[in-house]
Amino acid sequence: FVGEAVVVPGEARREAVDCTLGTLPIRGEPVVGKVHVMIRPEQIRIDGMAGDGGVAAKVIGQTFYGPESMLNLELGDGSQTVVMARTLDGTHVRLREAVTLHVDGAVTVYQAEPSQL
Repeated sequence: FVGEAVVVPGEARREAVDCTLGTLPIRGEPVVGKVHVMIRPEQIRIDGMAGDGGVAAKVIGQTFYGPESMLNLELGDGSQTVVMARTLDGTHVRLREAVTLHVDGAVTVYQAEPSQL
């Protein structure tokens, strides 16, 4: 795996995994049990309106890289989990703005030692 990734704990149920970003399809072989979920930042889609059936978050940082930007987002579940999203479509959000996150496509999971979860 090359590049940046968002890694969160999850519970795999064969073809899907439950994690803080929702129930997501798994890429590759079916897996069962506690796993690490790897999501590429460009898979995380931002909807400017909170409460759109996705995962609530708040924009806490933004860095511009020419036509794209990297957003730092704190999940709204009280866990203080911060994830990154890369936007390539000119998504316009403001600091402290409430947004909704959706993950596009299948994610990669890998099992870890129990002490790592």
